Amino acid sequence: MPHHRARFTPLGRWDVARHVIQDGETFARAAARGNVSPSTVWGWVARWRAATAEDRSSLACLAERSSRPHHSPQQVGVQEGRRDL
Repeated sequence: MPHHRARFTPLGRWDVARHVIQDGETFARAAARGNVSPSTVWGWVARWRAATAEDRSSLACLAERSSRPHHSPQQVGVQEGRRDL
């Protein structure tokens, strides 16, 4: 389920990225067309190019992803975090 404030669905992301992938348009032009930053378009195109054929056909590669970090190296350890003060 998309985030309630999401501007683009996977199909909308594909519509913007398609101009770079299929039409050879520049990232800047595709970004202007979609009213997003060129780095956003670059990320969508990179995700598309790295995806499997199955993920491309279902647009799973362009689905929303969590912004939660995969790891937090500076996070307080479990023992130190449980200490009563």
